Amino acid sequence: MLSDKIFELRKRNGLSQEALAEKLDVSRQSVSKWETGESIPDLDRIVKLSEIFGVSTDYLLKNQPPEEQETPTKILRTVSMEEASAYLEVVKKFSSLIATGVMLCILSPCVLVALEGFSLSDAVMAGVGVPLFLVIIAIAVGLFIYSGLNLGKYNHITKEQFSIDMRTEDFLEKGKSAYSKTFASYIITGVVLCIVSIVPTVICAAFDDSDRGVIISVLMLFIIVSVAVALFIKAGMTHGAYKQLLQQDDYTPQRKDAENKLEKVAGVYWSVVLAAYLAWSFISSDWHTTWIVWPCAAVLYGGLVVLLSRKK
Repeated sequence: MLSDKIFELRKRNGLSQEALAEKLDVSRQSVSKWETGESIPDLDRIVKLSEIFGVSTDYLLKNQPPEEQETPTKILRTVSMEEASAYLEVVKKFSSLIATGVMLCILSPCVLVALEGFSLSDAVMAGVGVPLFLVIIAIAVGLFIYSGLNLGKYNHITKEQFSIDMRTEDFLEKGKSAYSKTFASYIITGVVLCIVSIVPTVICAAFDDSDRGVIISVLMLFIIVSVAVALFIKAGMTHGAYKQLLQQDDYTPQRKDAENKLEKVAGVYWSVVLAAYLAWSFISSDWHTTWIVWPCAAVLYGGLVVLLSRKK
């Protein structure tokens, strides 16, 4: 049946219903109805489908096996509903740990700032403040590494093309829709906190410009911003997990191909940039000028990302 063929070809080509709908300039609901047999595409859409999937219109319309050259040869790994659910749970769990690690990184200077308020000697600052600062950073790095090792088990979801069945896709679409309210509330709260974070500084400038007041306002700024960033990370990672499983937006097969290509050149690219920076700096001894290498390299790298993302 045409509905079965559309579904099978879409999955073999690693396209979500939303991605196919965009290519055909129709709604996702239209694609869903085609696949369930509730409706059929018009002739123009059938021709477009044949071009997208690389098969003939005869194969789509007639009840006969395709010619050998028309048979899709790309076999994709299948992600089951159980694996998708497990991945979502892992992301939700370790997004909290990663968010905590980022909070610790942001809050780590607070130790030095707080000790500065006691007007301690340089020796005490070096003997107490710096070790505490490094311990906090070490804990944060440990959380990042631990989380990365556990999330690394699902690299095939973030980096490779795969397929999911219609039941799993419906489950993920409903889950994404249900989480959208939570996602929006986290983002809104985070933005509000970022705006509010400057309030202590403003109050301090208006009513208490003493050293103690300045230190307290700075500490409050760090704390509020760290909470906001943690909310962004937790919400973004969970929402992103749904997009990864549905292969939408930044996680389409084309984007994954571009990212894989980029990984191969990124190491070489930044190694060359570092070598050029060090060579120029040591030869000229003009360190206050050679830093310009990094923003220029970043701009060029951004152009490379765009180029590879657009390349089919």
